[in-house]
Amino acid sequence: MSARQRWRARRTPSRLARGAHNVFVLTEIDGKRIILADDERHIARLIHTNLTRRGYEVTMVAGGREAIAELEANDFDFAILDLMMPYVDGYQVLTWIRSNERTVGMKVAMLVGDPEAWLSVTEAEHRADFYWKKSDFGV
Repeated sequence: MSARQRWRARRTPSRLARGAHNVFVLTEIDGKRIILADDERHIARLIHTNLTRRGYEVTMVAGGREAIAELEANDFDFAILDLMMPYVDGYQVLTWIRSNERTVGMKVAMLVGDPEAWLSVTEAEHRADFYWKKSDFGV
């Protein structure tokens, strides 16, 4: 199975459902608290608005450093991480999540803008549970 086929397999309807305004929303989150880390404010606001309308409590942070600080201070059920962020990127946050006892089981979605960027992540030892292209959100 190619990397592209593995990525498409992760986007099955049981994991994602198409919502209003052509934006994907999660259908399988065990809790209500989500952390969203993206340095592109317009994308973060779009995802934040979509999820809060569906009853989720979303904490937005602008980068990986802030995401790790929030994850250390608070409990979250799910993380949405942009892969490409300055200083501390999404992969580094994902590695921190998978190595921390308190957050090791947390579900993680990785936002990728560059189609080639997610190939290196899917081959990594610490994999995210979901991979979303930013273009899926209409940006």
